[in-house]
Parts: sequence; structure tokens; C-alpha cells
Amino acid sequence: MAKRRKSKGSGQYHRMGLTVKQLFGIVPNATIAEDWFEKIMWGVDHEKRCCGHCSAMDTVRSKSGRPMKYRCRTCKKYFDVKTGMMLQDTYVPLDTWIHTNYLLVTNIKGISSMKVHRELGITQKLLDI
Repeated sequence: MAKRRKSKGSGQYHRMGLTVKQLFGIVPNATIAEDWFEKIMWGVDHEKRCCGHCSAMDTVRSKSGRPMKYRCRTCKKYFDVKTGMMLQDTYVPLDTWIHTNYLLVTNIKGISSMKVHRELGITQKLLDI
């Protein structure tokens, strides 16, 4: 009879992951979080940057950064990395969303909005999107 293999469930000591302290070191503020999202979505040199409204590739960086960081030459609208995402209309900074998602995926049974409120110091009302 063959030996039964141990199941590799959650909580195994040999698994390597990211600690909360390491995550806060990687993404310490909203500016770095925004740069991180831009690199993931548009590439390192922004060669794949496209408008969040019309998906056109003819975009330029806005001079003042207001009202948003980039401008589309096709539809003449301003956009940033959050445009077109589900986080588009939230006032919560991107670094807080990264930390919230970390808490969500690292907890076995999920996490309540009250727990996020206590852990990250933001109001529960801000998390409703």
C-alpha cells in the first residue's frame, strides 16, 4: 500500500510569503503605489499607455498634472492609472487598496470591513465602492 502524502493546506511553515512589514516597505506611500500600478499596466517606459476612456494610444503627460496626470489626444479627456478600473471613483489612496487586498487574500476566511477599518485606520464608509 502506498504512503499517503500530507496535504499542503494553508498555514504550512515552509511556505514563503510576504509579511505585512515587507509589504509596507515595498509600498510605503500612494506615489510609489501609483508608479507600481503604472509599470504593471503600461510597462516600464509607458510604451503601452492607453486612455482609460477610449483606449487610444495617442496620449501625453499633462504639464501641470491637473486635473489628472495624462491626457488623451483622441478624445481630449484627462485620465490616470485608476481611470477605467473599479477603483476609479474612490478617494482611498492606491497604497491603502494594495494593503487592503493583501489582508483580503492572506486571511483564510476573508476579512470584514471592520477589521480593515481597525488594521489600516480608515473609515468603514470609504471602503464601500
